[in-house]
Amino acid sequence: PICHRKAKRTSSHQLEAVADLRLERGPPSAADFAKVRRAPRCSQYCGDKPAELFCETCDKLVCRDCILVKHREHKVLFAKEAAPAQRAVIQSYVSWLEGEAAGR
Repeated sequence: PICHRKAKRTSSHQLEAVADLRLERGPPSAADFAKVRRAPRCSQYCGDKPAELFCETCDKLVCRDCILVKHREHKVLFAKEAAPAQRAVIQSYVSWLEGEAAGR
């Protein structure tokens, strides 16, 4: 979508339609991720600070400043602690998409 390309944070993303996914190429390799890996940024209000924490209440990566201002009473974990559970959620979506693509 055009809005994805115009947004500063997502303008460098390469988009693919779900229907065009090439499932035969297998899961992404570590080299694929190394090309785009960078420290995650805050997904909330400031957007320019490192996101070191995960707000379970809002289901978002956030920085320490935003935790103090907008997430004070929320359940918060360090991002590294929340990563395994989030990885499992993402994997379930990937499995579902693979099933949808195979059913075509």
